Formats: sequence, C-alpha cells, structure tokens
Amino acid sequence: MSAVAVSLHSGGAGVCPGRPVLGGARSENLGAVGPGRAGMSRSSGDPVLSRRMRLTARGRRAVVLVAVLTLGVVLLAGRAAAADDSGPLRVEVYTVATGDTLWQIASRVTTPGEDIRDVVIRLEELNRMSSVDLRAGEQILVPALG
Repeated sequence: MSAVAVSLHSGGAGVCPGRPVLGGARSENLGAVGPGRAGMSRSSGDPVLSRRMRLTARGRRAVVLVAVLTLGVVLLAGRAAAADDSGPLRVEVYTVATGDTLWQIASRVTTPGEDIRDVVIRLEELNRMSSVDLRAGEQILVPALG
C-alpha cells in the first residue's frame, strides 16, 4: 500500500518531496483523514476535523430496545429451564419381551397430552441408547407411572 502526503492548503504543489504523485488529481481535494487529523470536506473543500460517530436519539432508542429484548429472552429462558426441572425422575426397570419395540414401550408409559415421540427420545437418552433396536431379555429404564 502506498501513501500520499498532501498539503491541506490550496495553491501550492501540495506534494511532499520524495513521495509519489497522483497524476491528474487536484491537490485541494486530497487529505489524510484519521482520528484527530484534519481532512478535506468532499463538498466544499473546507478542512474538517474527523470526529467519532455519535448515535442519534433514534439509534439510542434502538440500542435500548435491543438490550431490553435480549434481557427479556434471557430471563424467560431461565424461568423456562427452572420450570422444567421438576426434581428427580422416578424410573422402573422393564425387561424387553420378544417383539417389543421402543415405540410400544413408550406408548405404555406416555401420559395423556404427552407426545409419544418425546417419550421415545427420553427413553433413548435415559438408557444411553445408540439405536432403537432392542433384544428380548434386555432390561431398560422407563419412567414410572403415577
């Protein structure tokens, strides 16, 4: 990357000795702009000090709204997680019979209004199963009814 030093005063050559010259560019429209450094205004050519960006009232309201919404989501998620923790799960040992499937076993222990698919997933997690295949005589844990 090459840099060009240009005088902010119009009238002179504007280029420092030993620096590359931009061909065809008007020196009064060029200037270095950075934190605390003077630059040239694009429209009038007047020197302008660069400033930090400031939020407008609308921008501040948007930031506050995003912060409040984020806080609300975090609080609601924490409350939902606390409500889901109803204490230890009571379980029973079930011995798999010939022809039993995980779906059939889950349908026996599913409470009214509960989705059987959720119960199948819970059985897989509870028994640390890598597949839903069962063998006759295998003992698995199932949620206790009542």
